[in-house]
Amino acid sequence: KKRVGFVWGGGGACVEAVVECSALKGLNVVEAFAIAARAHLYPSTPLWDRKGEGLTRPASQALRRIFSLYDTDDDGVLTDADLQKYQSVAFGTPLSPQEMRGIYDFIARRGVSARQQGR
Repeated sequence: KKRVGFVWGGGGACVEAVVECSALKGLNVVEAFAIAARAHLYPSTPLWDRKGEGLTRPASQALRRIFSLYDTDDDGVLTDADLQKYQSVAFGTPLSPQEMRGIYDFIARRGVSARQQGR
């Protein structure tokens, strides 16, 4: 048995996952490859600073830029129409009313008032 850690991300590398596996015993071999593939294809290190427990500077800058592009009336609030436009451009499909409600519920759980949400 070996413990295998998958590290990606260059200089700011961190361990994405650790799995105990054994090729001899057939223990977690498929899982080890799946975790390695996921860590390589969808690394969190460009987005999340694990040491600082927040977004990396480039990720934060990208989100601010996206926000400014879709805040059409420059009031610092994304309206339903702004969110729908972003969703359609980014993903090619509008948000359903249930998905919009889910977004607002998520924001409300984070302590942001309805006024700040633009409702």
